[in-house]
Amino acid sequence: MPIYSKGKDTWRVVIVENGQRKDYVLRGSRKDAMAFEARTRAALEVSGTKVAPSRVAPTFLDFCVDTYRRYAEKGLRESTWKIRQYHVATLLGHLGDRRLTDIDNAVIESFKIARCSSGRSPRTVNAELASLQAILSFARRIGVPCADPKFVFMRAVKSKRAKPWSHEELARLFRAAQSEAPFLVPLLTFLVNTGCRKTEALHVTWEHIDFERGLVRIWPSAEWRPKDDEPREIPMSDTLRTMLESLERRSKYVFPSSEGERYAFWPKRSFDRVREIAGLTGGPHTLRHTFASHFLAAKPDMFLLARILGHGDTSVTRIYSHLLPGHLETARNAVNISPGVAPDKIATGGYAGPRRGGDGQWASRRTTTFVEGELPMPVPIETAVNETLVPVACVDATIPEPKARRTARSTRLRPELAELRRRIEQAEHEQEAGKVAGKRASSEALESAGRVGGALRSLPKTLPANDIGALACARAPRKSPSSRRVTGVDVLGIEPRTSRVRF
Repeated sequence: MPIYSKGKDTWRVVIVENGQRKDYVLRGSRKDAMAFEARTRAALEVSGTKVAPSRVAPTFLDFCVDTYRRYAEKGLRESTWKIRQYHVATLLGHLGDRRLTDIDNAVIESFKIARCSSGRSPRTVNAELASLQAILSFARRIGVPCADPKFVFMRAVKSKRAKPWSHEELARLFRAAQSEAPFLVPLLTFLVNTGCRKTEALHVTWEHIDFERGLVRIWPSAEWRPKDDEPREIPMSDTLRTMLESLERRSKYVFPSSEGERYAFWPKRSFDRVREIAGLTGGPHTLRHTFASHFLAAKPDMFLLARILGHGDTSVTRIYSHLLPGHLETARNAVNISPGVAPDKIATGGYAGPRRGGDGQWASRRTTTFVEGELPMPVPIETAVNETLVPVACVDATIPEPKARRTARSTRLRPELAELRRRIEQAEHEQEAGKVAGKRASSEALESAGRVGGALRSLPKTLPANDIGALACARAPRKSPSSRRVTGVDVLGIEPRTSRVRF
């Protein structure tokens, strides 16, 4: 129901009573007008007058205190409301003064940043966001004006795998309980033999114990409901039967407190003291993991385990999948594909940078090491003479060439390669000798180098792989500060390029 301004410090309040609209005009501040509206509505509702709901959104604080709390105390489980109270208290500290229609995406993001800055974990912030989402959904459901923001939860670290206690660790736990808190021994025995949650064990009554059929029933009652409201039955082990038959029935509860009543809370202090004496880490829920571990070791049935543990969705039971005996061994050799080539025939190598092929086009270059006995066909490669790119040959690493052809061509070209090597060495030797004498190399040496370059350019475009080693001698050593060796300009008359590739 709106409140309209009629001028300075004058307000008109509209209330619909029994389907008829009534206007009230009063002087004062807007806060006074809102207070008048609330008093008038309350008086009309007490008198039985049907009043249309207000179209003015309440603040988050007013809605939680006046409306949501009454619903949560009756409509939620007791354990759920106990936890949500802390979330609501935190939300009121950040959003209490905001109206429900003002809680938009920007406000939610600011809340997330503020909580993370205060050191809260993503899981805690997500739990608080889930409570806020539930409150706003309830407001929309009952017709209260409310925003509908998009909730983007934070990425939290996934839960670790369940870590059960071993037989030796359980023995230490029971010895410590027997010496420090004997009343915990029957309770711990029940938990580790049934896999129940701690609240389920504290609410078990003697009428839920069926000795005739050997079952423990986890059923909802007027004062308590199990998680997901799903009743279930758990087989009773021989150890558990013997222990239950030996207990004194001094209350309707199987594990009552010292006053004979149900435990209001889990005896945390006593349990923590026992666990520390035993030198263990974990809580009472670890006994549930321990039950699942020993159950799967004896009977690897995930579906049956989910029914006993009370999991509404079997996906929750997946946290125990790694406890299945040999669960990864069944996947061995499930996919076993062979390349069809003997291991000693497989080529190995790695990427060695770009190259320029025999056709002058740049391409990806791969340095390959070939297994002895396998002679490949030609693919373009090149060598670098100091800073000069010199295409010299082609070698293919994919399709083998017939052996007879490879042998004939290798025999035909080997003398030319040997002569080429001899001439290069002679040119280098004469140039070094000329430097020692204080002169440059003789004109005969330079002419010889020119002839070598001509011979190199006249070589065929393809050579067998066994001749690559012979061609390597065509690469002159790198220039050093102490000496100057023959370069590509001296031998082939090719100007240096800025790019630099070596093989």
